Amino acid sequence: MNPAPAAQLRATDFLDIEHESVRAFTANAIGNARTDRDKATRLFAAVRDQIWYDPYTVSDDPAHYRASFVLETGRAYCVPKAVLLTAVCRAAGIPAMLGFADVRNHLQTETLRALMGGTDLFVYHGYSHLYIDGRWMKATPAFNSELCARFGVPPVDFDGDNDALLHAFTADGAQHMEYVRERGIFDDLPLNAILTALRHTYGPLMFKSAPVIADAFTDTPSGHNRPDGISAGSHSPGEER
Repeated sequence: MNPAPAAQLRATDFLDIEHESVRAFTANAIGNARTDRDKATRLFAAVRDQIWYDPYTVSDDPAHYRASFVLETGRAYCVPKAVLLTAVCRAAGIPAMLGFADVRNHLQTETLRALMGGTDLFVYHGYSHLYIDGRWMKATPAFNSELCARFGVPPVDFDGDNDALLHAFTADGAQHMEYVRERGIFDDLPLNAILTALRHTYGPLMFKSAPVIADAFTDTPSGHNRPDGISAGSHSPGEER
């Protein structure tokens, strides 16, 4: 078994694994888990469900992509959620990288489709690339379980032994996600490349502050609280845009 390079365990500006909130979230999610597999599955579930998926939080501010910021706000789109999962896995001693792919998401709200210029192509969909028991596996924590239930899609589960990517079909057999193009695996977040692709594909409106949007993505249940172990910080969801 070849060890993973040390770079895949280090902190970066985005993967701020030494931040107090990242450490607290990691420890709380891991609990009494001892193996990398058990730690990774618990961390995956915690990031998936405790951070609400919100596609309207796309930002061109680099600070909004730090793992600690994601924890403070408690909601994010797929790229920051992948950053957080990658960071907490590194904080737990599990080598981790960031992966990206273009995907077609056939489940959208009309508001989101309009913001994206009428397309269902999501460029640079983010996921984590995790090194467990001598193998690399892909895991996407994007869609939380509550949101999946709204759209009739089973939540993606990660067992630490198989890739956990988005489902191709909904529970009733309708087409859901289609992977179109791999963008690569990275030791750190390639933010400039991501923002360039977003501007080229969707235009500048993706980064503009907009009136409050109310749809299935933004209607957060009152019972959805701040991530476990994280106290209230200086950020609010309204500051993400």
